[in-house]
Amino acid sequence: LDLGFHHQALLYIKYLQIYHKLEDCHDQMVHPQKQRDIKQVLEAVIIRILQLKAKLIEFNPRIMNRFVALDEVLTDLKLNPEVVEWRGPRGVLGDE
Repeated sequence: LDLGFHHQALLYIKYLQIYHKLEDCHDQMVHPQKQRDIKQVLEAVIIRILQLKAKLIEFNPRIMNRFVALDEVLTDLKLNPEVVEWRGPRGVLGDE
């Protein structure tokens, strides 16, 4: 794998893991002030994930392909494919 692609893929996977944890935390939070703070961090993480996805497409070994295969990176990290599944935020965006 290309070194730039591999680095971006690692970052993308780690940010997705952070996103899943923050999203679960936000969904179960009862304190409105803490929920608001988590929401701000969650929005920043979502923006970063979108930036990394754009970089992955740019560094994709399959030229001009928007589908990015992360199989090898997931295998290297010994992670299951559901780690990179995108779940939409539950009640996070647009609930103001």
